[in-house]
Amino acid sequence: MTKNHKITFAFIAIFCSIGVYITIRYSSRVNKIAKNPGISTAQISELRDSRGKYQKVTVCYKYQIDGIVYQNEDMYIEMKNGRQAAFVGRIFPVVYARNNYSNSKILITRNDFSFFKLSFPDSLEWVKEHFKD
Repeated sequence: MTKNHKITFAFIAIFCSIGVYITIRYSSRVNKIAKNPGISTAQISELRDSRGKYQKVTVCYKYQIDGIVYQNEDMYIEMKNGRQAAFVGRIFPVVYARNNYSNSKILITRNDFSFFKLSFPDSLEWVKEHFKD
């Protein structure tokens, strides 16, 4: 194996490791919520775009439980370009872990609702046009 091949292999191994770590961390977070969920409403405060090989949008939101305001963010790769303005200021359901209120997941897409075995509300049908199938 040449030096260039070793370096390429090292980079691939690092990127794969990072991907696995992020997947496990995310799965752990939402699974903890699913074990003992509470539900409230959240307001989207900001959407941040990150461009690269894949379009990613980070959705920042705030919600209140027992008079305390919490902030969190979730990433979406399915949102169509230029659609972010339609979401800022809007209210969406949020699920949170009852034993850790700061552990939450905003529910925007049909997949979000399905993961927590919740019905997708008719009032959010407008969201579908802003996401890729």
